[in-house]
Formats: sequence, structure tokens, C-alpha cells
Amino acid sequence: MRRYPLLALLTRRKEMEAQDRPSDEAILEQLQEIKSADQAPLIAPIRETVILCQEFDEHNHQRGQINTVSETLSHYRAVKRDGNCFLRAFGFQCMHQLITVGSPEEKAHFRDRLAKIYATLLTFPDMSPMILDDFYEPLRDMADAIVAGTLTADDLLQKFNDPMESDFLVMFLRLVIVAHLRTNHEFYAPFCGGSVEAFCTTDVQPMGRECDQVQIIALASAMEVGVEIISVDSASGPRDPLRNVFPEGMPPRIHLLFRPGHYDVLLP
Repeated sequence: MRRYPLLALLTRRKEMEAQDRPSDEAILEQLQEIKSADQAPLIAPIRETVILCQEFDEHNHQRGQINTVSETLSHYRAVKRDGNCFLRAFGFQCMHQLITVGSPEEKAHFRDRLAKIYATLLTFPDMSPMILDDFYEPLRDMADAIVAGTLTADDLLQKFNDPMESDFLVMFLRLVIVAHLRTNHEFYAPFCGGSVEAFCTTDVQPMGRECDQVQIIALASAMEVGVEIISVDSASGPRDPLRNVFPEGMPPRIHLLFRPGHYDVLLP
């Protein structure tokens, strides 16, 4: 076996570390990406969907899939990548549609659903009314304003971009999922590892916890709002985007673009 003097070993180690170390340019680029993500709005202005293609090189299959999506849903709103993107996207777009095209009956139904879910949460012994009110009242007030016609689309965007107010809205949507899962625990238990309560504690209630299919179905079912998830990825080779509607059989009112670990709002 070849033996290296101590100095040679140290030199060899430094050379290997230098090879593994990213370049200064790569480090600066990564820091800039982190800084840009921190400064990004929670809900961004509307842009053309094809702009998303610029994030991928021409050989990435997601580029072609996004082009396909843009043929029918030509615009999108970026949502901040913070683990709450599905909930923020769902809540914003649900209320935005009510403000812009919702009928008086649909607006009242939205407000009534929230009130019914709040009443359900109050029946759980581990839910404190004082804490629940902190999260419910801002959303209730917005629902009342939507019914009264006094909340504009610009007002909604401003509220969802206020970090504290937006996070309170997201937190109540997490509690909406909790109420639905616990009320229908026999159905959901097999998909929650057997314990719905434990699943809610670890996978639903914590802020920043990403939503998977169980949470998506629960929220859409609880609010009685159909949502279409259009998924693009590069793992499966060239193919059309995958489209799934939740709950099954309900016409979608909301369209969301899913890329691994993230959701954005899609618009016609």
C-alpha cells in the first residue's frame, strides 16, 4: 500500500475539499436566491403562465408541460414558498372568485360554512374558544364584507400580503382541515396512519407544514369548493400534465399548479 507523508496527506485533503466546495459565484447565486425568496410577496400580481418556462432549460420536461397548461390557463399568481402555499393559494382564490364573480347565494354559503365549521371546532375539548376566536374572527369579518359587497379584490390582495393577517387566515384553514378530519375520522383514519388526532397534531396544525392529498381533499370537502391540481414534473419523462380534481365529482372552481413541493394559482 502506498504511504503518503503527513504534508502530502494534508495537501491532498485540501485539494479534495477545494473540489467539493462550491465556487464563490455559486455561493453568491444561492444567497441571492434565498434573499429574493424572503422578499417575495405572499401572493404576487398576475403574470403570463409561459413566463414559468424560463425557470427550466429547453430539455426539461416541465417546460413542455407548462406550455401545455398555458394553452387553457394562460395566467398565474405566484405564491410564496413557505410551506403554506397550498392553503394561501386556496383561501385567496376562493375568496377572490366570490368577490369577482360569486353570486349572493355563493357568498352567503361561504360565510355559513365557516360559521358551521367554527361551531364544530368548539365541540372539541382541546380547542380553546379564546384561541379559536383569534383565527376565526378575521376570516369571519372578511366573509361578512364579501357578503356585504364592501371587500374589493385589491383589499383582499392587500390582506393576504400582510404577513400577520395572512398567517391568521392560513391557520384557520388548517383548523378547517382538523375539524373535517376529526368529524370524519373513520373514513380518514386509514390514510392518517391510524390516528387522525396524531396526524392533525403533526401534519396539519403546524404552520409551514406542506399539504398532501389528505389535507387537500379535507379542505375542499369541508368548504364544498372543487379544486383542480395540475401537476408538472420532470421525473416521468415527456408527458401531459397530470390533472386531479378534489373532491372527486365536484366541478373545480379553483385551479392550482403543482410543482414538487409548491403550489401557485392558475387563471384563464
